[in-house]
Order: sequence, then C-alpha cells, then structure tokens
Amino acid sequence: MRYKDALIRGAQIIWHKQSLVIIGFVAAFFGPGRIFTFLRSWTLTPGDLTGSYLQNLIWTYDRLGVFQAQTLQGLGQLSQSNPGRLAVIITIFLIAIGLVIFLAWLSSIAQNGLVNSLRQLHDNRDVKVRREFFIGKKSAWTVWTINLLNRLVWVTLGVLLWGLLARNEYFFGFTELGIFLLALIIGMLTSAIARLAILNAASHNDSIGHCLSLALAKVKRNFKMISGLAIVTLVVEGLVILTATALIAALNVPMATIIGATTYLSSSFLFTSSLIFANVVNIAIEILTLAALTVFVWSLWVEAWEELN
Repeated sequence: MRYKDALIRGAQIIWHKQSLVIIGFVAAFFGPGRIFTFLRSWTLTPGDLTGSYLQNLIWTYDRLGVFQAQTLQGLGQLSQSNPGRLAVIITIFLIAIGLVIFLAWLSSIAQNGLVNSLRQLHDNRDVKVRREFFIGKKSAWTVWTINLLNRLVWVTLGVLLWGLLARNEYFFGFTELGIFLLALIIGMLTSAIARLAILNAASHNDSIGHCLSLALAKVKRNFKMISGLAIVTLVVEGLVILTATALIAALNVPMATIIGATTYLSSSFLFTSSLIFANVVNIAIEILTLAALTVFVWSLWVEAWEELN
C-alpha cells in the first residue's frame, strides 16, 4: 500500500467532498478508532474532564455514590414512599439508554453510507451522499454489533488498566509500560479487525460472524500491511488532535483576555456573550476536526480494503 498516495487522496476527498464531513461527524459517535484519544487519556488524572469517558464515568459514579449501599437503600425506600417519583426516574433512565442506542444505530448507518461513498469515489464513480446514507440502513445492526464488540474490548482494557495502573501517577516501571503497550497493541488490532469487518458488512451485507471471520483472515494473511496501517492511523490521529488542541489553545489566549476585559466593564451581557462565543468556537473546531478525521481515516482503510480485494 502506498501510504503517501492514500494520504493525499484522503485530503483531497475532504477538500472536494465537504458533504462527507457531515456524515463523518455522525459516524464518529460510535465508530472504531481514535486510538490516540485512549493513549492520551492515560496521561491525565481520573477526574480530569479531558480524560477518557470511562475514567470520568467511574470517577463521577464514585463521587455521586450511585452504586453505594445507601443509594440503593434510598431507592428502595423511595419505591415505598413515592413510587410515582421512582417510576419517573426509571423512565428517564430508560429513555437515556434508548437515546444512546438510537444514536449508535444512526452512527452505524452513517458509517455504512460513508464507506459506500468512499468506495464509489475510489472507483471514480459519482457519489450521492443522501442515497448512500439511506442504503446504509440495510446492514446497520451488523455494523452496530461490530462497533459494540469493539467498544467492549476497549472498555475491558480500560478497566484492567485502571485496576493495574491507577496507583501509579506516572509510568516509570518496565512492567507498567509493558502492560500499557500490550493493551494498546490489542486495542489497535481490535479496531483494525472492526474496520475490516464493517467494510465487509457495508460491501456485502453479510452476517456478523462471517464479517468478523473474513476480517480475521485478512489480518492473518496481510498482517504486515494491516499493522502498518494501524500505526499510520495512530500517527495521523495524534498529529490532527495535537494540531487542533494547539489551535484551540492559541485562540483561547485572546479570548480569555477579552473575557477578562469584560469583567472591568461591569457588563454581564458582554461577559456572557464573550464566554458563549469562545465556547462555540472551541466546539466548532472540535466537531470539524472529529468529522474530517473520521472521513480521512476511513478513506485510508477503504484504500487498503480495495487493495486487499
């Protein structure tokens, strides 16, 4: 695989096919990858808002006492004293779970549409993004399940690392470093298998087991190429995320100055407006970065898929 040509082609797709970036943003919610985010999260403390979702979830639940005996007893007492309120709490909880499942399903449809669109661009065919998006519903649940299995692997790795390494603030020992690298390699290979399985599902609408078995077979036959692409993916993600982070940090300096200046004007309107504007700019950069990165990385894997076939 010629990585230079694939990287150039990926950049050209983002530049000339901006409509794919919209699908890329939806596809990014539940897709495999963003290994660099996992890598970066372990340099942060559990309570850091920029840390991994799993770390913050565990930390938040621990602080709130969600699963403590007192909380469970309180729910039991609430079921007796005010069952209507408990029913409302349970309903809201179930709605939240349903919303997460729906967004994951929508993201799976977007992944299918994105992959099919990129495959057509690879064959120099005309792409109608809207049509490809709705065609993606055919194998959406297959892709959803593959993504779920991939996430379960990452969550398991995260929990294991949390238990083994949480006591150490920094990685100095060879044992800790070896455990971390092993988990990272397993995660990279798992994401690679998931991507290949999704490509097969989007291309042929096969069953979950068949998609995964074909992906494993491709990894075994082309281990050097797949592992190389996984490393390239990691490097690309790292460079893009670091660049976006640096851009946000650079923009926040003048914004912080402006926000600070508004406090001397004793104007709550200017202060609130400046704060909202700064947050909107930061969020916009993060969204565009995430969406473009998703399209770019998937274009690399589509190139690899077509070459393997």
